[in-house]
Amino acid sequence: MNLGFIMSQVFGGTALIGTIIGDNQSNKVKVLIAFIFSNIMYSLQYLCLGDLTGFETSILGALRVFAYYLFEKHRNKKPLWILILFFVIIGVIGYRTYQAFYTNYIIAATLLITWALWQNNMRVFRVCAVILPVLYFIYNCYVGAYIGLITTVIEFIGAWVAIIRLDILKKENSNT
Repeated sequence: MNLGFIMSQVFGGTALIGTIIGDNQSNKVKVLIAFIFSNIMYSLQYLCLGDLTGFETSILGALRVFAYYLFEKHRNKKPLWILILFFVIIGVIGYRTYQAFYTNYIIAATLLITWALWQNNMRVFRVCAVILPVLYFIYNCYVGAYIGLITTVIEFIGAWVAIIRLDILKKENSNT
């Protein structure tokens, strides 16, 4: 094992903290702040693994989340052209960095999270947060992000906990 591989695993584990914190927030601004941190850590993970697609989509992810954060913080409506612009950039990254079929998993995940964070409905976001770890799990298998595999399992469980805690139990408690 070389230092780059070890560091990639450390960055992947660190990214988990931001993702789980973000998944369990009911306030969208707090979700976005946590996800900026996570995307930066994920980009460093993929950079250390020499994976250009993962690196670029994670950097774009941090920029996307920061842009969404600015709109949310200032309570401005996000123009549709911003969403379309991110979709086009994701497509370009996918085309430019395509290595094999597994590249499609991270591109699909990046498109899904871009759309999910665009939504104002946190329930829709949390449902997407259950699908995302599955796509990342498959991708991480191929690129050697082994801590990322563990991270995605924990993210999957964390997303379900958030759905139960914030959507199911909160709804039941409000009906009584």
